[in-house]
Amino acid sequence: MKQKTRVGIRGATGHFATNLLARMRKCDDIVPAVGIVRDDPGLWRTIEAITGAPAAKRKALRDFYPKLMVLESEANGVRDRVREINATQSARGGGFEFVPACDFDPKAECDVLVDLTRGAKKPVEVQYESFARERPVIVTLDTGKEETLRGRLIAPPFVESGRDGNLWRLGDCVLSAVFCLLSKVKENLGGRITRMGTTVFCILDSKINDNFILPERAHALYLRAPPADLVESCLKWDMERIFSGSEVEKPVIVQAHGLNYYALIIRLSVSGAEVARNDVLEMLSQGPHVLLAPESVTSTFDIDFGVRRLLGTVGDDLPPFIPFSNSVEAERAREGTNITIRAAVRYADVGPVMCLDAVRALSRSSSCKA
Repeated sequence: MKQKTRVGIRGATGHFATNLLARMRKCDDIVPAVGIVRDDPGLWRTIEAITGAPAAKRKALRDFYPKLMVLESEANGVRDRVREINATQSARGGGFEFVPACDFDPKAECDVLVDLTRGAKKPVEVQYESFARERPVIVTLDTGKEETLRGRLIAPPFVESGRDGNLWRLGDCVLSAVFCLLSKVKENLGGRITRMGTTVFCILDSKINDNFILPERAHALYLRAPPADLVESCLKWDMERIFSGSEVEKPVIVQAHGLNYYALIIRLSVSGAEVARNDVLEMLSQGPHVLLAPESVTSTFDIDFGVRRLLGTVGDDLPPFIPFSNSVEAERAREGTNITIRAAVRYADVGPVMCLDAVRALSRSSSCKA
């Protein structure tokens, strides 16, 4: 029997991690071996949810998380803090049984580390330096922040070569969407793609989460918010590396709060012989994690209350990248074909799906196992 890849998840009780763990539980080649958490409000919200749940459900909720849970703490006496937390949870009728980070040997328990934390004082490659020297570490912070530019880019199944080290930066949700949608287009049309541009309607600025009970604040529009320029420039930089040989326009990011999906528009200029619309549709349908919506599906409402709900009844997940076939255009131009692709991207699903791809890609490399 093939050995499963053991993954340590730093930030294991966060929103991203919950989606990732749910997908890992359905994998036959990957196992969530370790959960690494910090002593912060996010952890305590999860503990309160588990200990406050009906007694019959507590074990199932606890077993959803990795069996080995590790606590990081900036406070002195971390072992004493772990004993205190463990005693508190035991008195409440169940929760996590933690071990302190200072007593944790990641190389004995993990093949890959995935860092989902934000604002940690010590980056994962510093906190677990000896592990990072030998085995892959995947960083999944926002592209729009400068510190995430450290490490090699991985936007599965693309892996950047030519740099040393085991630290990998997972491509953000927009980059991942563009690459997956265009992977077969790029493969088939090769160097004929002379220009590409993207427009994204998305939730951009975290300020909308502050004081969210105020409707005026929740629906506010922050023009040229500080992260905007970084998001656009970093996306352009990443896409130029993946789609080398093509002129990549700076992406246009438009805020549209309250969406469960990003609306993504991709424009391509292709030189040479005309490319038929049906050929574009066929290439899109073959992309990884792509579901080509039929002509009758015209909105994300149709997706969620039709396809997604139906698949959910049998326990299946919908791919996160959904181009609308009725909105794909291929128009003849003077020097070739202009192609327009419009797609919905369910951003909450992109990170977990691409993270699993990254784990698989890196676990196949010789550096993954000691």
